[in-house]
Amino acid sequence: MTSSRRSVAIALIALSPLALAACEKPNPGVTVWSGTNSEHVPALCWEHDPATAIGPATCAQDVLDAAGQGQGITAIRVRPGDTVGISVDTKVADAGWSVQIGGQPLVTGLTETYYRFTFPQTVETGGAGYTMQITAAAKPTGNRGIWFFQLVPR
Repeated sequence: MTSSRRSVAIALIALSPLALAACEKPNPGVTVWSGTNSEHVPALCWEHDPATAIGPATCAQDVLDAAGQGQGITAIRVRPGDTVGISVDTKVADAGWSVQIGGQPLVTGLTETYYRFTFPQTVETGGAGYTMQITAAAKPTGNRGIWFFQLVPR
């Protein structure tokens, strides 16, 4: 190997840890489905340290507020009476997770990677549907991650 090639190789090897350090870990995802409709999305906000809760430094409050009102989030078409399934990454299940619909708790303290429920037969939504929020717990308290979906009756 020539001297110039060796220098380039050494420089690339020396810089490779810096390139890897710049890579961010992807946020874990949640998949929601009903019938033939399925959507997988990464966490809107996620704290990689399991002992730290998300806060204003890691997730902008205006983004959370907009998503909580159903703005700019993934919609799932749901037929009343159908089963809605939720599948979470293992990191989410390990932390414990919960589901809220329309601001009301549906289930809390889940540690499995899958949960399902039946969408109600009689739904009064005015066509907009319900905002479903999935949260992963941080230890000892708070939320580690948040996902939003809009359940829209069809």
